[in-house]
Amino acid sequence: MSEASLTPETAVAAVRVSFVLPCYRSEAYIEKVLDELYRCATAVPSIESFETICVVDGSPDNVADVLERRASWDDKLVVVSFSKNFGQPNAKMAGFRLAQGNIVVSLDDDGQCPVDHVGDLVNAVIAGADMAIAAYPKKKQSALKNMGSKLNGLMSRWVMNRPKDLTFSNFFAFNSFVRDQISLWNKPYPYLYGLVSQFTDKIVNIPMDERARESGSSGFTFSKSLSLWLNGFTGFSIKPLRISYVFALLLALCGVVSCLAFSILGVPIIGALSLIVLVCGAINSLVLGLLGEYVGRIYMVLNDKPQFVIRKTIGR
Repeated sequence: MSEASLTPETAVAAVRVSFVLPCYRSEAYIEKVLDELYRCATAVPSIESFETICVVDGSPDNVADVLERRASWDDKLVVVSFSKNFGQPNAKMAGFRLAQGNIVVSLDDDGQCPVDHVGDLVNAVIAGADMAIAAYPKKKQSALKNMGSKLNGLMSRWVMNRPKDLTFSNFFAFNSFVRDQISLWNKPYPYLYGLVSQFTDKIVNIPMDERARESGSSGFTFSKSLSLWLNGFTGFSIKPLRISYVFALLLALCGVVSCLAFSILGVPIIGALSLIVLVCGAINSLVLGLLGEYVGRIYMVLNDKPQFVIRKTIGR
């Protein structure tokens, strides 16, 4: 798991690539993004042919109409429209299932992904990596989203033992082995790194610079970021439950010891006891809330909450 840079001579095999783009509020610039993607993909010697799968995730604008018109003459384009908004992770999962290429490349629809480096990701997979991820030295997003990305990285290192030197971004490629494995996951609340880390550690980072957004603002709101964080935090490990259990025991022990100490020293403990009860109550509520999150997700899975619902598919 390290940074990798490959020369053009490294990639000798020609492959078919499937590009997957979740689409949301990108009516104004999605065709510009696709035009550049096509130019860059055509210029990569190791890409013999490609298809593009655009998944419209219940977007409130007319991006679906724009893509459907383009699909009438663009034989490389497949347009998938959800019945409502299911979230970007689920849109990616739908695209991955439909992908028919030897290599799948996932990117956003906002023009921030440096698609002129798509050959670097594809060649890294051809060279033997199961997954190649763009590593941005500085992400061009708001301070709040940067903080969220850092917290998400800390969470995945703690909960899923992600290597410290491995970063995850919105621009990555993986081979058909990874596609087939993650396509087996048909449950809600997907977390891509959690899925991939269960069956491979052949993951590399490819350094490149992220671009500025084409226009508008990101549809990935704080609530959606929090939801994604919870998917990783609760979806692939019970370590948070174990830590909270141990922490609760330690806090209870500290409370008992404090009460004994106050009694022995003859210190009035009425106010201290109130503070201890308040802290213990807060910690107890936190642990119960965490337990409730796990139970709630189990309930939704048992009741067959759909990962996504496709209203129509055009181009296949």
